[in-house]
Amino acid sequence: DGHVAFSIGKDAFVALNRNGYNNYTELGEDIWWDLAGVSTGLPEGVYCNMVEMSISMKLSALPCPDRANATVRIGPRGTILEGSVEPYGVVAMHTRHSQKPD
Repeated sequence: DGHVAFSIGKDAFVALNRNGYNNYTELGEDIWWDLAGVSTGLPEGVYCNMVEMSISMKLSALPCPDRANATVRIGPRGTILEGSVEPYGVVAMHTRHSQKPD
């Protein structure tokens, strides 16, 4: 359906969404991909979307950016509880940039 997701071992997960309006063909529509229910293989926690992070955030222990699409919440079985990918967007997560659940 225009999107794909894959895990990289037990440390990382990537989701890509190709759905969106094409200005050249004037076809398609901008559809966000709701990731709820997608299995990641990652431990439970809140993960920063590394695509939304600056280089200094990636190199330090700074918190996730405070904007839409900046975090993804993973449940106890490694399944996404909250998170989405914007049209033509990417979500990339790594265990190094996660917060343990409360």
